[in-house]
Amino acid sequence: MKPSPRNNISFLSTSFPRFEGDFSGNFVFHYAKELNKLGVRIEVVSPDDPASLPLSENFKLIRFPYFVPRSWQILAYRSGIINKRSPLAWLQLPFLLINFFIAALRSIRKTELIHAFWSASGIIALAVRIFKPRPVVITLWGSDKLITRIPILSKTIIRVLNTADAIVCENNDLKVFLISQGIFSKKITLITNGINLDLFQPGDSMKARKHLRLKNDQLILLSIGSLNKNKNHALLINAFAEIAEDKSSLHLYIIGEGVEKNGLTKKIKELKMEQKITLLGLFDHKSISEWMKAADIFILPSRNEGTPNSLLEAMASGLPVIASKVGGIPELIQGNIEGLLFESDSKNDLKKKLNKLIKDNQLQELLGKNAQKKIANHYGSWKNQAEKLLALYKQLLS
Repeated sequence: MKPSPRNNISFLSTSFPRFEGDFSGNFVFHYAKELNKLGVRIEVVSPDDPASLPLSENFKLIRFPYFVPRSWQILAYRSGIINKRSPLAWLQLPFLLINFFIAALRSIRKTELIHAFWSASGIIALAVRIFKPRPVVITLWGSDKLITRIPILSKTIIRVLNTADAIVCENNDLKVFLISQGIFSKKITLITNGINLDLFQPGDSMKARKHLRLKNDQLILLSIGSLNKNKNHALLINAFAEIAEDKSSLHLYIIGEGVEKNGLTKKIKELKMEQKITLLGLFDHKSISEWMKAADIFILPSRNEGTPNSLLEAMASGLPVIASKVGGIPELIQGNIEGLLFESDSKNDLKKKLNKLIKDNQLQELLGKNAQKKIANHYGSWKNQAEKLLALYKQLLS
């Protein structure tokens, strides 16, 4: 699909990768990159962070500062705006909103459409539109369900979001939820997350283990995600510790960084699991694909999710998966067919599913094959999903 000369788009996002390998707003980065390849001029506006470093992108990226000194900026990343509890974070909120509005207003002078990611960015986009009329698209994710925690504000926020020209969501579970909260169904477009199918596919496990210097006789369990309370790695660590004592070959690796790292490290020491559980930190996508090839089982213990990319990538890699029964995950996985589902926050149910899969090699193979087939048949590349966005842009601009 060839873009018209009018395709100049401003992306507004409260989260965007701060450095290579950062999970923050990674899907926004993929959309920006693929739309840029399609000939769309993209300008991304996102909050600055003390950890921010230059990225090798081919589109314009504006990281606006919102508090001084820079090292005190803590609001926009890590556990997310809604989950922040410290007085300093709430002090920074008006400064972030004002500076976000100013940066967005400057950005849209040369663009024809605003695409905002998450509800907070959507409100900024709609405020900017008052002064500079433009079509507004807002992508909402599973985490936007948290606005219902603020009953007084949630109805007002829904009314404001309903004034957007289009709402994009990633799965049917979120679509049903948004309609139940009052979002007009006619404004909702369903576009699932994309996936790099060239990078994430079944591969040579022994070769990957040799490259990563891992033992061939290990049974490797892998989990990937930001180290925050929502991802619930503490539950996984507790469940794993109770089944791993008498299984010498078991090892759990967790990829990610976040505010819970120190607490998880302490828990691993308390459980005397330092030789069986490893927190690996962050890796780029190529390295993550190697870990996917090396692993035997993938686990996602989140309390709340939309359609998590790490789960899509694990399934595309042919890994048998165990995931919590939340958000859009049951749409993706039929229990005992493409993976095993457990009740969120239930350590006993997670232990039961872990024991079941660890002991059954045939089930591992069957679930892995079914998972890979499901992704190949039902999920597109980031390029395909970006083309769907571009079609929506064209419809609104015409």
